[in-house]
Amino acid sequence: MIHFLMVKPKIEISETYVETTLVDLTNHRNGIKNLNIYEQLNRQWKAWVIVEDDTRYFLDLQMDTYNSIKHLSIKLEPQKVDDSIFDKNLYNLKLIIKNQFRKDWKECVWIVDEQSTRFAVELYGKIHIGENLLRQFINVVMIRKFGIDWWEIYAPFNLRDKYEKRYKEYKAVSPTFRNVSDRLIAIDTDDLLTIMKHKIKKLSIKNTTELEVSLDTLKERDEVVSLVSSYKSFINKIKNEMEVILDIWQEVFSNYFSEAFIDEWKRFCKNRNHIAHNKLIDLEAYEKIKENVKNIEENIQIARERFESELSDEEEQIEINAFEEEMEKERERLYQLQRIEEEAGVSIISRNEIFMKFHEKISTFIDDIADSIYFRNDIEVTKDELILDENEQEQELLHVSSKINNRELKVISAEDIDEEAGANSEYHLKVIIDDQEEICTLSYVNGGAEFDKELGYYLPLTYNDFYIEGIDDFESEVLQLIDEYFPNIKEEIDNAKYSAEKDGGNYPVADFSCEECGEDYVSIDELILEIGMCGNCGHKHDLEICLRCERYYDGNSEGNHGFCNSCYEYIESQ
Repeated sequence: MIHFLMVKPKIEISETYVETTLVDLTNHRNGIKNLNIYEQLNRQWKAWVIVEDDTRYFLDLQMDTYNSIKHLSIKLEPQKVDDSIFDKNLYNLKLIIKNQFRKDWKECVWIVDEQSTRFAVELYGKIHIGENLLRQFINVVMIRKFGIDWWEIYAPFNLRDKYEKRYKEYKAVSPTFRNVSDRLIAIDTDDLLTIMKHKIKKLSIKNTTELEVSLDTLKERDEVVSLVSSYKSFINKIKNEMEVILDIWQEVFSNYFSEAFIDEWKRFCKNRNHIAHNKLIDLEAYEKIKENVKNIEENIQIARERFESELSDEEEQIEINAFEEEMEKERERLYQLQRIEEEAGVSIISRNEIFMKFHEKISTFIDDIADSIYFRNDIEVTKDELILDENEQEQELLHVSSKINNRELKVISAEDIDEEAGANSEYHLKVIIDDQEEICTLSYVNGGAEFDKELGYYLPLTYNDFYIEGIDDFESEVLQLIDEYFPNIKEEIDNAKYSAEKDGGNYPVADFSCEECGEDYVSIDELILEIGMCGNCGHKHDLEICLRCERYYDGNSEGNHGFCNSCYEYIESQ
């Protein structure tokens, strides 16, 4: 069943409003063959609707007023329910009826949609399987690479802390599994990628004299405010001295997955949250999410096959033991090293850390743009991960191309990073489409300090500053360019449909669905779109005009000797 409400009318609702609007449904080329109001009570209407394939559906409408505000309740259900198949007629009909009434009301509130619910139930089961496949794979790989205690040594501290806060509650619910390791089951889906991309670092002290001076100065501080400031400075100095000794993605998981899997998994997590939070799902979103889950399962299957074809268990254990010995030496050094601090309250960070600051903002910027057009089938979107390039070459981060026309939009980045104390680093983002070009510059000022021998501690020369104010406006400019150069043809066709149905005139689309996507957006109005092209997916049909009835038909699937099927059968019968 489908149930939704129209709330707060924008027009004066007459006594014949519902009957007139329902009757008007049959006057348009929308797939409705017949409609009859078979029962009318006080502010309640019951009707049946017959679509082109003679399937019957029932409508129940009721007008009520609450707190002086009118509500129109609309319920739609089929005469026969078959849960084994997807009812495309019901799907189209609910949208047709919603659109017919929606223009006259300020709000439309969706109450029940069993189709959306069935989509969610099916997808949630598939998503559950997909995420657990990755949990299993990570656990097996990490155990074989680093031993049974890998979680305590190689998992990020924040994830270990999260597990400690949750596991008692989980095991209280399922006492049977109290003596079973459930660490990867107890953490969030997003956290799995965090484990795979985790980097283990160590201190690399270059100047032990600075360390000793910083420690001595820290001990001398007695005021609370001064002590806290010095402590924070000391911590920042320590962070600056860290270097990566193990990149788990590069050393382990990149052997089994491509870089594209990272973005695919991020999309998987967003889709999972969409389903888990009970958001409505239409047919287009269902197909997108289903395809994403399928890609995840295929990627994991390929990874498992690669993993199982590697070294034997004995050879792997030899490698793991050698690696563990090396890591143990590094951990001993890590515990013996002292951490250094800058009394000035500024931090001088490395080239990689400066890059990560830019990376976070720029990645969010690219993701937001890609997400805003994710469900459009008429354009193709390609994203590339921002990387730290030693040669400081330009990188193409986003590529948007139209299936309808030859338009292309690119977002390109160029870096200029200087890790010296007090230096200014910049990232230039450039959007290019046709001959138009817009640029946005982000900049970061590294901290700088000078040791004062008389005072015995450091004084600041430059403070850390990150200038990103222009990126939000730049994102709006890019989205505006996409709207301008990649217009949503589907919306334009829908408006033309409505205008033709309301005021008369030529209908903008053919009376058959696209052979590629199955949607009713095959253009026969060259003022909107090339004849024969689908406004939803860009597929080109070879249309011909019937010599007798002068309607368009698909020459690849019907027709004979210049006539459509109906006319050809008529001529043959004469």
